[in-house]
Amino acid sequence: TPRDAQLITIYRSKDLAVILRDLNQFSNNFIAGQLLYALGQEDSGVFSRETALRRIAKLFSQIGIMPESYQMVDGSGLDRANRLSVRQLSKVLVRAYQDFSIAPDLISSLSRYGHTGTLKNRDLLTQSKRRDAAAESFLSQVKADSVWGKTGTLDGVSSLAGYAVSHEDRRLVFAILINGGTSKQTATEIEDGLLRVITGLKR
Repeated sequence: TPRDAQLITIYRSKDLAVILRDLNQFSNNFIAGQLLYALGQEDSGVFSRETALRRIAKLFSQIGIMPESYQMVDGSGLDRANRLSVRQLSKVLVRAYQDFSIAPDLISSLSRYGHTGTLKNRDLLTQSKRRDAAAESFLSQVKADSVWGKTGTLDGVSSLAGYAVSHEDRRLVFAILINGGTSKQTATEIEDGLLRVITGLKR
């Protein structure tokens, strides 16, 4: 910035919690990429992807995810060079849940089955459950409503991760990564089926 430049205006963005909701509800890859750069702001004012990735690596190391055990090259997950295991992703979700300064905003930013975001048109309730008695149907709906997740899709890849309440009323993290050319429909059926078991909707 030239020394003789004059300030004309200051633009303040939305709160990060609102941006995060837009990112996760609509699965906006551009926002994800921009947040990575924002995380990489240096003292000079330059935004660096490499700086952001180093900061993420530092956090990962603190929760037991060593640098040589994964590979992250972008913020959106669109690059096929990204490598992260289900166990590692679950560790990140657990760490976020344990931090009350971020957990409420993070969880509320995720999509809910049958209600919001990329899970709005997906339903955990089977037709047999819908034919149950009113009381049982109500309990089933509560279980179905207790799943918050983020989808991720590439050609031949489908993923779903987030938080759920088990049939024993335990709060759980879950992460499902499906590779290998499985069709999107089949992958979705697998994801939904696993969550029905976790929540007790399917015994």
